[in-house]
Amino acid sequence: MKRTILSLLIITGSMLSSCILSDQKESRFTNYQQAQESNFFEKGWIPSALIMPSMTNIYVKNNLDLNTYIFASTYTKEDLTLIKTYQTNVTLKTKDVNGISLPSWWKNETKEKAFYLITTKQGDDLIYIYIDNHKQKIYGFHK
Repeated sequence: MKRTILSLLIITGSMLSSCILSDQKESRFTNYQQAQESNFFEKGWIPSALIMPSMTNIYVKNNLDLNTYIFASTYTKEDLTLIKTYQTNVTLKTKDVNGISLPSWWKNETKEKAFYLITTKQGDDLIYIYIDNHKQKIYGFHK
């Protein structure tokens, strides 16, 4: 009896975790041109206010069912200065983004960092970003 219950719990847990994680997709692009050629920006996983020709090392992981995502990209100093004008003073410390298993490198880079709310051209999305000035990189998420 205990064996049957344990088996059912394991099967149920496996099914639940696969449902949560199965609709996650990772995308990586070396630079803006590569992402643009694949029509990636049209999908809306990076806010239009942050799409700039200087972008390199573009990373996005999303959960299609929950419409949540994380992203990271490197920019020029000039573009980072421009992007800073979009952010507001609402801060949030990141926790696990709903429905996305965060890569360990993303967790390490953003641990205990303050994320700022940015306004986007769409106006209805709440996007949070952390700007690492030293690495000239932006980490962000939508939840």
